[in-house]
Amino acid sequence: MYEQRFSRYVIGGVITAIVAAALAVFTFLIFSFISGYEVKFIGSNQDTLYVGVIIGASVVSILLGAVLFYAFNRWTKKPIVWFGVLVLIAFIGNTVMAENDLQAQFKLVAHTIHVIVALSAFLLIPKLTKKSKARNILK
Repeated sequence: MYEQRFSRYVIGGVITAIVAAALAVFTFLIFSFISGYEVKFIGSNQDTLYVGVIIGASVVSILLGAVLFYAFNRWTKKPIVWFGVLVLIAFIGNTVMAENDLQAQFKLVAHTIHVIVALSAFLLIPKLTKKSKARNILK
């Protein structure tokens, strides 16, 4: 049902990472514009959100998720279920960390970004790594 080639998972992960990071940054920019917060690409405060950190965290988590989905597909009978559990655990962990570590004005946007990245991973990675019907016909 899913591709066996690792490169397909990397490509799916890269595409998903680009989409998720773009949506996350767009969401952050909208929240910042509405709330009047200053937007910086990078900074030294650990309790503040920065565009560079949002992009980096989104890309790394999505690529790691794609590699783990490959592993689940290769070594389990229900890769979607295990991947869903993994995404849910990561989402809950990130939400708890954001609640504890961020300034109050950034918590809502952080939670929204976590939802966007988690949904992007869960919906797009499996979709982009499915075998196409055209390839199945040729075999």
